[in-house]
Amino acid sequence: RALQLKPDDAEAHNILGFALVKQGRWPEAILHYERALQLKPDLTVAHANLGKALAQQGQWAEAILHYERALRINPDDAGVFFNLGNALAQQGRWPAAIQNYERALQLQPDSAEAGCNLAWLLATCRDAPFRNPAEALRRAQRACDLTHSRNPVVLDTMAAAQAAGGDFVQAVATAKEALALATAGGKERLAREIERRLALYQAGQ
Repeated sequence: RALQLKPDDAEAHNILGFALVKQGRWPEAILHYERALQLKPDLTVAHANLGKALAQQGQWAEAILHYERALRINPDDAGVFFNLGNALAQQGRWPAAIQNYERALQLQPDSAEAGCNLAWLLATCRDAPFRNPAEALRRAQRACDLTHSRNPVVLDTMAAAQAAGGDFVQAVATAKEALALATAGGKERLAREIERRLALYQAGQ
């Protein structure tokens, strides 16, 4: 209704895009975010929202561009650094992903999500030079502390960090805790993934 009255209201296009995302209507949301930015190119939140919508559609390169534009306008947005780290990790750009996760944590030290994702990358990166089991364990422990060890994703990450450091006995125990929480929470896909990793830890891999 607002856009019927004022079709060139950039903020209204952005807010409508956000509402459409909540309904899972991603392509429509993207169109409204893009329109918001045509009308107001420096609307930081629209760049950030468009980046998230594009990332959800697997358009990682385009998402990265919009995250970077958002950060040029507002260089202190921890959430955008975190999302940029995720997108870069999806593209295998490990050093840049690590750098952006670290920046997110500098700005928001109590972000369990950013700490968890950084720990996962450092524990499991397929390129050995970027793995750092000791740092992964430290970051995972911090995330566990912040979530009181009640988040199955965080515990799964902790198990991966322990395994990366060669402590398979503890990794098995932690993975079992993660599996129990995932199962109790009805997170079937996560539970299956944890079961697969648990089998590897039990085999010392």
